[in-house]
Amino acid sequence: MFELRYEEYLDWHTSAHKGFLSPALTTALRLVEELLDHRIDSVDRGRFRISTSRVKSAQRSFAKLNREKYVSQINALDDVPETIDDLVGLRLICNNLSDINTFQEIIGELPIESSTTSQSLAVEHDSHRDYFASPKPSGYRAYHVNLVVPVPQMKGNRRVRVEVQARTLLQDGWGELTHEDTYKPGSTVPEWIVGMSLRMAELLAAVDNIAQDLRTGLDVEAQRSVREVDSPPIEAAVAFVANGDEAAVIPTECEDVSRSTLNDGTAGVPKRDRDAEIKAALISETATAVRNLRKPVALAVLSQQLTLVFGTEITQVWANFGGFKHFLESVAPEAELSGPAPGYIHPPNTPIPDGWTTEDTGTGVVPGIARELRTYDKALPLIGPERLDQVILAVANVLQTLKPSHAPASNLSVSEIDTLARQARSDAEKRSQLVVRPHARYVLQVANRAGRILPTTSADDLRKILLDRILKMGEFNDLISKSSNTEQEVREWLGLEPAPTPNQERDS
Repeated sequence: MFELRYEEYLDWHTSAHKGFLSPALTTALRLVEELLDHRIDSVDRGRFRISTSRVKSAQRSFAKLNREKYVSQINALDDVPETIDDLVGLRLICNNLSDINTFQEIIGELPIESSTTSQSLAVEHDSHRDYFASPKPSGYRAYHVNLVVPVPQMKGNRRVRVEVQARTLLQDGWGELTHEDTYKPGSTVPEWIVGMSLRMAELLAAVDNIAQDLRTGLDVEAQRSVREVDSPPIEAAVAFVANGDEAAVIPTECEDVSRSTLNDGTAGVPKRDRDAEIKAALISETATAVRNLRKPVALAVLSQQLTLVFGTEITQVWANFGGFKHFLESVAPEAELSGPAPGYIHPPNTPIPDGWTTEDTGTGVVPGIARELRTYDKALPLIGPERLDQVILAVANVLQTLKPSHAPASNLSVSEIDTLARQARSDAEKRSQLVVRPHARYVLQVANRAGRILPTTSADDLRKILLDRILKMGEFNDLISKSSNTEQEVREWLGLEPAPTPNQERDS
């Protein structure tokens, strides 16, 4: 057996730190930040923050390597990077649970590590560990995944593993307050301290769920606040648009307009009352936010961001313009607005790109109804039809392995659904496909509600179950008009045949 000596290990660690561990950390930080910048709306980007990053010290990594689990795996010092996967690590803090799901989806877009990914960021095979679904005995909750980054060397790129830990704000607070390292293998902690720590973790997990409900409620209200108002403004609407150090007064067209009278006789200077000041600040902040856009952003997202800054009463300001869309058209006429309802705003002076509604998670267009429902159902996958098909097939394959005598029609527990989701991910990886557990879990949960967790449930059955849920949720939330072709769009997304027309039904 190889004998690991500290002096020799310290020399190896010093060389490795300079040669590839520290460069891997720098590369991972840059690539993960770029990935988040590309995939997350600018107004939501602050919900995702890399709080810490480090190369594990020689002392701590040496102690870990001497645990029984690892010591037998080392035959030479060069085996160390393959033996422990957290020599390099990042910690990502997200505001709440839906942000964790978003991060998992973003990671799910990356390729699985293979011989063809040597030049790009990739995910290590079967490295996902979801401690939100299955917390550790200590109460620890987080999502872990290993990324593999390329580090240039004299003889080509060296692939280095980097562990990413994603936590909510509250769970990160738990880790800081309880010094979570105390509970790692080999530590000795009094039972009463372990019990208190676990109690705190459970309480914070409950608060995380409340925070998620609050976030969903705020998103729903934001959607409602930006619904198009077809009638013209009923009150005076004067926009004070900031332009450098000056303010331009832009009256809007409306019936029965009573324009503000300037109190000091100076043309172009608005009356300095409180309402005018708030209105001017709101318009200035909105114009700035629009100028800083780098990609299309949902109007509801922008509306919510402004509401968080100025308070709910600012909705009265854009109500005077006839609705939030009209408000944006007055404040930022150089930015295009487009559907699907309630709409998106595009970066100023930028033509709407062809296929902009195509999600980055796969080829093909995600239907507008799915994007709208994401406000109400945070777990609904916003992925292209190709990747959605991979999820459905993986889940169907797992269901077929169930024994009829042990296959419940419904009422699976959270842990049972998560076990099946894990199996679906493994099934996809056998075909070099990356199905993330939140997507598989969603399909399984919908099938569970429908009482179809059965070995006889086929991929087409799952598609129809998903279609039924999406249409019912859309109708319940008043998101589907009678004249829309929503059903056909969803059918195409799910890979189902078009619904028969009334004429076809009569002919049959």
